Amino acid sequence: MTGPEPVALTTQDWLDALAGNGVSLQVIGDGYSNMDWQWLQQWAGILAQQRPVGIRHWGEAEDMTYNLPIVLSGGDGPALTVWSASRTESTIADARERLDRFQGEANDPNAVLISLGQASEGEDVAAEMDALLDELPDVPVLLTIAPEGLYSPGVGDDLSSWAEENSARVALIDLRDTGIIDPSAEEWALTFHTTLTDSAEQEG
Repeated sequence: MTGPEPVALTTQDWLDALAGNGVSLQVIGDGYSNMDWQWLQQWAGILAQQRPVGIRHWGEAEDMTYNLPIVLSGGDGPALTVWSASRTESTIADARERLDRFQGEANDPNAVLISLGQASEGEDVAAEMDALLDELPDVPVLLTIAPEGLYSPGVGDDLSSWAEENSARVALIDLRDTGIIDPSAEEWALTFHTTLTDSAEQEG
């Protein structure tokens, strides 16, 4: 006799985890999100229109800790800190091997965002994502897949299949479904934000 199916994590669950004051978002990413002009900081800037937001990028030169915070907005409201552990050409295995370092300062994140796949050609995506997930804190996780054409063939499909198999802990935003191709950082950020918001509204 089997038990009930586990309840899938929703994008609204993930957003709810970021709704409080003094919350932290741990981002694990690659070379598509590691610079201050790329989509991740542009998306954080969208959030900063509604609440105080700061972002700290991983210091890739020393590869030991985060750079000083960039304050995107201040004032009243529930403050959010984004810890962007994104590295150029990072594989999933690379991210897992550095996870202790990534989480050294970003203790007790309220949610995790994973944006990997740039350098995952030839990786056993499902096995490496399983290993990464096993070492993450027990908080809502959102996996986002980059727009069409930015990963090697098969990587996006492998990530999507893995997310479906782990839906009790992982929500998915697949930007391949949006139709944007070769977007600017601003277009990528806005598409991610809109898709995330729309997904949460549809779940409601």
